[in-house]
Amino acid sequence: MAAGFDGVEIHAANGYLIDQFLRDGVNQRKDEYGGSVASRCRLLLEVTDAVIAEIGADRAGVRLAPFSSTWDCHDSNPGALFRHAVTELDRRGLAFLEIVEQINESELSKSAAAIPDDFTTDDLRALYRGPLILNGGYDRERAGAAITQHRASAISIARPYICNPDLVERFEAGAELAPMGDPQVIYGGGDRGYIDFPTLAETTA
Repeated sequence: MAAGFDGVEIHAANGYLIDQFLRDGVNQRKDEYGGSVASRCRLLLEVTDAVIAEIGADRAGVRLAPFSSTWDCHDSNPGALFRHAVTELDRRGLAFLEIVEQINESELSKSAAAIPDDFTTDDLRALYRGPLILNGGYDRERAGAAITQHRASAISIARPYICNPDLVERFEAGAELAPMGDPQVIYGGGDRGYIDFPTLAETTA
């Protein structure tokens, strides 16, 4: 916050540390951080409360990925797990909750995720009363529809930004997006795949 950022998003998704505590497929602990759904959610809520104590709930958000399994980080009953987590987060008056509906890295492990067909974003939306951000393969049309239909307060878009530094301008103009290019060089340490994507103005020129 001292550096001038607007807030902090706690990354509790995509197989990283907090997600590993949440999921019983990897959390084999026997202490107060393992076992029941409530116990596995303990670290997430303690971290959230610690961040809130530092900067306020109105500056804190949380990112969850209930419908994907990354790096074999899966759960036997994701519906019960994430319903509990979202219910608890709702009580904290966060600036927002971000739900990742799908991620590319999870494609090979969807069978391991065992996500029931009747567990959807709607289940979590019904439990969360604050601003909800959705993420997961959204393009201009789908993002606009989700907001217009009040399914989300906002849509977060990641990968298209890598190769479209002027994504907002392209969306506004209804222009075609630049292709992703070679994924092997994306953020690979050099200029290629990092700062060499042309803007729409450069492309049309």
